[in-house]
Parts: sequence; C-alpha cells; structure tokens
Amino acid sequence: SLRRAAASATLRSRGPISLTPFSIVMINAGFAAKPMASTPARASPRSTVWAAPFAVVIDEPPVESVDDEFPLRLTTGRRLDSYNTGVQSGGFSSPNRNGETIDLSPGDADRLGVADGEVVRVSSRRGAVEAPVRIDRGLREGLVFMTFHFPDEVDVNRLTIDAVDPRSGTAEFKAAAVRIDPIPSATAS
Repeated sequence: SLRRAAASATLRSRGPISLTPFSIVMINAGFAAKPMASTPARASPRSTVWAAPFAVVIDEPPVESVDDEFPLRLTTGRRLDSYNTGVQSGGFSSPNRNGETIDLSPGDADRLGVADGEVVRVSSRRGAVEAPVRIDRGLREGLVFMTFHFPDEVDVNRLTIDAVDPRSGTAEFKAAAVRIDPIPSATAS
C-alpha cells in the first residue's frame, strides 16, 4: 500500500517524505529524479518533493524495419532467474536457469519447421549466432526474444543495432530485424 511504501521510504531517508502513487511508480521504475523548489505546505522542512524528468516526444517506429529477408522482430531483455544480468544470482543454481535460447511463438516455430530445443541460426544484418529454440505461447507471431545473460554461450549483441534515441541516448536493443534458419543435421544427406 502507499502508506507502507511511505513508511518504508521514511526509514530509508533522513526524515519524513511525501510520496504519491505517481512517485512510487517512478521510484520503482528507477527514474532519476530531481528535487523541486517547492514543498507541500504541511510538509516537514526536511521533506522534499521529487519530480522525474519527462519530455514529450513524437512516437517513431524502430530504425530497422522487418522485411522479406529479415521477417522477425528481435527484442532483448532479462529473465527473472538472472536478476541484474546475473551478477547477483549467477553463482547460484536455479531450476529456472537454462542458458540462452531464442524464444518463438508456436505459430512461428510451425512456420519455420523448428522444434523446442532444436539449435537454429539467428541472423541479422550485423551478424549471426546459434541458439536452441524455446517455444513460448506468450509471444505473438513475428516477435522473438533473447537475453544478454549468457554472452559466453551466445553473444546476442552481435545481432542488435547500433542506433540510439537522439534525445535520451538509449540504445535500440529492443528492435532488431532477424531471421531464423534451421541448421541442417550432419546425418542428413
């Protein structure tokens, strides 16, 4: 609850602070905040009202479009078992930690003729990697997912684009066009 969060924040700070549902969301989202000049009329002199920096921007599509050669959109991210890129959790075994995979929707897996666990080649305009398939019913068709938790196994950054947002400087790791190709088995002739 908001009261519990405010009490917790008071314990971590050097005095009482004023928290709103908006500020709780901003704190949890990790946004950098700056103190505002004014404080609430009934606030303690040690209280500070914090505001996160926001800017209105025009929504633009990803720099790299999908096309016939690279028909899938790769997005990268974290998995729960590898909190903080695995720095704090990587030294512990977990039944959820299975190594790197390329996650596909069931429809994309059927269309490509690949099965769960099968190693495939994932290619972008910048490079290629090999990874086992993991079928994820939660993914929509056309979207595939990989993490950056296992760079010694699969260097996912070979696939990502170097584009950055001109205003924030944030890299566009979340939108690279890729294709997936089955790897012919050595026994096939």
